[in-house]
Amino acid sequence: EKPSVPKKPALQKDQVSKAPLPEVKTLFSQNMTDDQIAQTAMGNMQRGERMNQLCRSELDQQIIHENPRFRGAELPSYSLTNETVIETRKGAFFKSGKWYNVQFRCEVDPDAKRILSFAFKFGGPLPESQYPIYNSRR
Repeated sequence: EKPSVPKKPALQKDQVSKAPLPEVKTLFSQNMTDDQIAQTAMGNMQRGERMNQLCRSELDQQIIHENPRFRGAELPSYSLTNETVIETRKGAFFKSGKWYNVQFRCEVDPDAKRILSFAFKFGGPLPESQYPIYNSRR
C-alpha cells in the first residue's frame, strides 16, 4: 500500500494564494523617476497619489514587457497597504473589452519617490460575471 501524500487544500472560488509573488529582475520605473521633469511633477503630488502613480507606472511597464499586446491597458488605482506598500491579490486591468487578473506588491522608499521592490503576476481574462465589480473602478 502506498503511503498517502498530503494534498494541498484546493483554493475556493473567491480565495487567492498567499504564496509570495515572483520578484521582477528589472525595475523599469527607475528610468522615469530619475528624470528631472518627472521628479518635479511627482513632487507636486500628495504622497499617496505619488505612490500609486509610481506603482501603477511600474505595473504597466512590467505587463508590457511580459506581453506587448497589453500596451495601453487601463490600470485602476489601488489602496495603500501601509505607508510604503501597495499589495493586491485580487487586482485587474482592462484591455480590449476584457478584464485580466493581476496580483502585485510594490514597495517604495519613505518619500514615495522610488520603488524598492516589485513583484507581480498576471493571468488570463476574468469571467464576465466579475466585470461589474471591476467596471465600477474605471
